[in-house]
Amino acid sequence: MTAYPVPSAPRRGTPVGWWLAMVVILGLGAAGCLWLMWISASSGDTLDAMLTGFMPMAGLFAIWLTLAVVGGVSYRIYWPSIGLPLVLATTLVVLWLGVPGKLGWMASRSALDQAAASCTESTGAIRIGVYTFDRVQRLADGCRFDLADAGFLSNIDGFVRLPSGPPEPAPGKRNAYRYAEHDGQWHTYVYVSDYSNND
Repeated sequence: MTAYPVPSAPRRGTPVGWWLAMVVILGLGAAGCLWLMWISASSGDTLDAMLTGFMPMAGLFAIWLTLAVVGGVSYRIYWPSIGLPLVLATTLVVLWLGVPGKLGWMASRSALDQAAASCTESTGAIRIGVYTFDRVQRLADGCRFDLADAGFLSNIDGFVRLPSGPPEPAPGKRNAYRYAEHDGQWHTYVYVSDYSNND
């Protein structure tokens, strides 16, 4: 007697709705990643971009995971599910390397040099290059630009051009600006407030 293999169950066709959902999720993911890179470029702060986008992207990833499991278990189709993880992984690498911030600075450097040369003081929202500042202040030896909407956990509060370099911090002063070299005469800064009571 000849034994014949038991035929496998026929593969179920993948519904159009599943494909449509995957395309929509991938599109939203790509748009979200571009949004994160814009935040990084326009704020100069990668951490701020990642914290801002964490919850929306986590929700999108959860929906993708559900669709990926349904596609694998019910329809035995896997390759369309790699799209979103690939886009997210690429975005994380680009953010980690600081590429958007560097591109934002390169696009804005010339305009900032011109603004710093005149250093017209302002306390209203002003756009220079890709950055939005809510204050421009003339210093004794330089010009400071305060970034608008700098978050509490931001690594950068703004940019300052100091031809002679940053001043030494005053001894014993609790609230002070902390500067970091950025590009030539340009520095980034954060304003550090010490709320401890040492009295």
